[in-house]
Amino acid sequence: HTEEVKREAAALATSRAAKDATVGPALRRGPLDGVKIVDFGLAVAGPWASQVLADLGADVIKVDPPRQAGWLATNMAISVNRSKRSVCIDMKRPGGSEAAYDLVRWADVVIFNMRPQAAAKLGLDYETVAAINPSVIYCHTRGFDDSPRSLLPVNRSKRSVCIDMKRPGG
Repeated sequence: HTEEVKREAAALATSRAAKDATVGPALRRGPLDGVKIVDFGLAVAGPWASQVLADLGADVIKVDPPRQAGWLATNMAISVNRSKRSVCIDMKRPGGSEAAYDLVRWADVVIFNMRPQAAAKLGLDYETVAAINPSVIYCHTRGFDDSPRSLLPVNRSKRSVCIDMKRPGG
């Protein structure tokens, strides 16, 4: 009964196409539909901010360096990078900065959360980004306030303890 199944599938496809044509204009993706964001964020803070914006309809391109490959396979990274497109760019290699700068020119918003010194070394400091795209919104998520620790990586100030609950005294 192959022919019968093919006819039934074709009729179903035709009826779905007709129904889709009567639905009306395309629905907006969300309140941020049309906003273009480039996310240079690392770990959770930067990527989580742009994930929320992507869930609200923004078009987010996540840029990661090659060394992030192990992190990107974790459940947390998958969660904070949902709803985004992604690209791997090594800004320390020839052509990497230019590829990143093309995205900065395209963007309405640039998001990152690296230390200010690291951003400057990569050419992602405010002055450089604003020179490339004067109308861009520059969003820097910091781990610390304006204290003496403000230039430190966030994870440096934290201490972690591993407790094995299966061992006596754990």
